[in-house]
Amino acid sequence: RPDVQALLARRDRARQALAQEGAAHGSLAERERLSIEAERAEAELRTKLPAALGAADEGGGGLATTLVGRLPAGVALVELIRFSPLPPERFGTTERPTERYAALVLSAAAPRPHWVDLGAAETIEDEIHRLRFRLEGGTRGIQPGLALQSEATAEQAYRADASALYRQLIAPLLPLLGGSRRLAVATDGELARVPLAALVDGNGRYLIEDDWRFTYLNSGRELVSPATAAAAGTAVFAAPDFGGAGLWSALPGARGEADDVRAALSGNPALSPISMRTGADASEAALKSLASPRVLHLATHGFYLKNVARAPVEASVSLSALPGASVLLTLTASDDPFLRSGIVLAGANRTDQTVGRRAAGTGSGTTDDGYVTAAEIALLNLTGCDLVTLSACESGLGDLRNGDGVQGLRRAFRLAGARSLVVSLFSVPDQETRTLMGAFYQGLASGKSKADALQDASRATFQRRKAAGQSTHPFFWAGFVLVGAP
Repeated sequence: RPDVQALLARRDRARQALAQEGAAHGSLAERERLSIEAERAEAELRTKLPAALGAADEGGGGLATTLVGRLPAGVALVELIRFSPLPPERFGTTERPTERYAALVLSAAAPRPHWVDLGAAETIEDEIHRLRFRLEGGTRGIQPGLALQSEATAEQAYRADASALYRQLIAPLLPLLGGSRRLAVATDGELARVPLAALVDGNGRYLIEDDWRFTYLNSGRELVSPATAAAAGTAVFAAPDFGGAGLWSALPGARGEADDVRAALSGNPALSPISMRTGADASEAALKSLASPRVLHLATHGFYLKNVARAPVEASVSLSALPGASVLLTLTASDDPFLRSGIVLAGANRTDQTVGRRAAGTGSGTTDDGYVTAAEIALLNLTGCDLVTLSACESGLGDLRNGDGVQGLRRAFRLAGARSLVVSLFSVPDQETRTLMGAFYQGLASGKSKADALQDASRATFQRRKAAGQSTHPFFWAGFVLVGAP
């Protein structure tokens, strides 16, 4: 429908302009205007898209039929949507209806779009917050005022919360999936923080045990986006030299991880040659001048900062004394989520001299200070890049906006042209990260799809720990997800 296409174009123009304004340190007023424009267009899309899908498909050949035709065999598309019953024309009023989550399901078993109300957003998000607490605490199971828990107790508590969320999110969809356990899921709101394979079904089993497979999308429309010709080769940035002691500690394990990537891919013609940048060579300038590779692997620290106006940094006084921390503290004050997330590269502990320009909002955004914000990443030319892997902690997080996914690294690399990303949803232990990444790239080199290679690597970690009698807490195996084309 022309009205839907116009809304899509309007929203995408606003998003791209917002990324450019952030990278150039444009005015806060202009960024806010563009953000509101994108959100309004997205809100109107959420009200019109289900009807447009159904109406277009009454005679066949519509968008729903096209989406089903683009799905790999046996895969169902699930759009998880946080919505308000308030129509767009009532925005800005004092009326505050209870927001809810719903799922829009398309599959070979249900080729017409089906809308499933999943319940009140507040209830679902309370469950997500409990689950995230269990994941972020890992096997430590630390709770305020309580003693340290054993691994078994921590996993038992996690399972209870994961089972409740399964009943809320997955169980209502089963009649529409036709037995499919391969889902392409477009998440919204807090759901973007949940590793669905780590939910627990009615039989007390993690979904990964029964080979449920999840690929994450920003939108189901990604399935019909034209693919660009794939670039060649692999670029690896790992173990940067941050410049001595400071906020960012050295990553000795990252160099071994880079070696594992090179060993796994060196015999694959489609993924060679492999360029390695470590130490001082793993710099911001090198990343920005990079010709788009087919695969980009970044083994370094990442950051995601909450806005200090909304979530004050209690440790800011002690943090500011560390070399390199002043930039980070400056960025927390920004209202732009594209400035509050990013990665750090060589020299990040020696960057306090650039703080004045960032604080004043001046400069071109091209300063090689070791901090590469999502706003700067969005302006990279990654056309033809099939995969970006971010093995940094919590690289998949960012601000959440209804209908617009995660405003951070995930969105930035997609805007830059990358077709898909592997990102982490919580801090993953170093050894487990290295083992999983090695298995993932071995799977890619053997010809597996990105989705299958990551799923199989995660499942192998789970099965290995279970066979050895070790904890199977998702902290050890569920941290990484694939976002984008499978």
